[in-house]
Amino acid sequence: KVQKALAYLKADHERTVEQQIELCLIPAPTFHEEKKAARLAEMFTEAGLTDVTITPYGNVTGVRKGRNSDRKVLLDGHMDTVYPLDTPLNLRRDEEFVYLPGIADDTRALAAELSVIRALDHAGIETEKIASRQVSFGIVPRLNAAGRLSHAKFALELILTNDREKREKLALWLNNLN
Repeated sequence: KVQKALAYLKADHERTVEQQIELCLIPAPTFHEEKKAARLAEMFTEAGLTDVTITPYGNVTGVRKGRNSDRKVLLDGHMDTVYPLDTPLNLRRDEEFVYLPGIADDTRALAAELSVIRALDHAGIETEKIASRQVSFGIVPRLNAAGRLSHAKFALELILTNDREKREKLALWLNNLN
């Protein structure tokens, strides 16, 4: 089944690139990710994830449930971009490359997560069989701020904590840090 999923990922490349372009064409500089978050939440729902949520901090999460849900795997990316809101988003493609502001930023991770969901479904891989009972997909807009401006351990702590109050404090701190 794993080989079937890997083969699907290769075959799904063009669709993944198209979704990457679609997401890149939505301006999302830091603190202006709302439209991209809304579209990504729609894409998560279209891909069959449950519990799709946009948090007050702009995080988009969704769950691919297994038979039980006591352990989790998180696939993560960020959606904010480094260019100003008024940057022209002029798409250009040739046979090998896509030219578009933000195309090589973490928007690839967003599109790749969607492809992974499709590959797992296509191959019939039950989450429980990959050493977890639930795979969570999360997009944290300012997660990379921790590594850029402080220490990546704070981003990891934010992802791993089950303590809601601690998670809210860390998210607010990262938001202010950025």
